[in-house]
Amino acid sequence: WTAAEALASHPDGLAALLDAGAVLQLLAVLMAVKGFASTYNCRLAALSLLSKFLWNPVKGPEASSTLRRFIPEPLVVLLRSRAGSASLLVLDSVSETPELIWTAVMQDELRKCIVELFRSQNEAENLLAGSNKLPLLVNLPVDFAVLYQQLVDEIYIGGVYIRFFLKQPTYKLSNPVLFAEKLVEFWESSFKLQISTSTNSSL
Repeated sequence: WTAAEALASHPDGLAALLDAGAVLQLLAVLMAVKGFASTYNCRLAALSLLSKFLWNPVKGPEASSTLRRFIPEPLVVLLRSRAGSASLLVLDSVSETPELIWTAVMQDELRKCIVELFRSQNEAENLLAGSNKLPLLVNLPVDFAVLYQQLVDEIYIGGVYIRFFLKQPTYKLSNPVLFAEKLVEFWESSFKLQISTSTNSSL
């Protein structure tokens, strides 16, 4: 971990780590995927390295974009805003609030997806025949994203899951102004779409 931290401290080294799929590997450690070191200290080290990626002024957006393909947007935001054990607590806990849906089922879906990605890469390249070890590099398909069944039908606007907010209307939103602005935008775009559809159908 010390060597990886040192490498990530230099722009070229950090870029090389990202190109090598470090975000996925770190996520595998954080989620205690079988085949990866998952002790408490290793997970803290993985979080520290992931933070370097996310906060890097040049490569941060790329790292965040990659992470969003695996975990929900609210979780990415929390990982950027919290450090160390606080971030581990977020990953290990379950939540069903207007601002975060992260359940045990979703955590299991993520672990299975990570394992399958490495396994598929291993089979495709046939690099580790006869070994139960996982390959270190995975080439993600362009359109890849973890599909969480619990989020499929959820409407997410301005950082808020609408269905849960309707169930918990007194919930204190972290950014109510942004939510209000995005809700108005959503309503206006939906209204215009409905008018356009009605107009076309009457022609």
